[in-house]
Amino acid sequence: MSNELLPLWNAHNVNIRSNNHLKGWHNWMDKKVGGNKLWFYKLLQLLIEETNYKISRWINRAYTEKQRLIIRYTGDYTSGRHTLEQFFEALIPSPEQI
Repeated sequence: MSNELLPLWNAHNVNIRSNNHLKGWHNWMDKKVGGNKLWFYKLLQLLIEETNYKISRWINRAYTEKQRLIIRYTGDYTSGRHTLEQFFEALIPSPEQI
């Protein structure tokens, strides 16, 4: 593999949690269609209908705060302000905290 392709597979500093929201959207789409046979024009019609609704997302406050910490400490570690040990100590709870 050449070095030119390595950045494509680099997930450093990328927030990838899960694809559950995408699976939920596909399940919703399958139910709207009545199965998994979706023709292009039906898909287009459903996408147009969906844009008429405001899509909101509920985000857990604790998750949001944890995500902010991860981003902050990742930046500190990347810039050299913290060691890897300090990075893990800040993000992983000690047994006393559990």
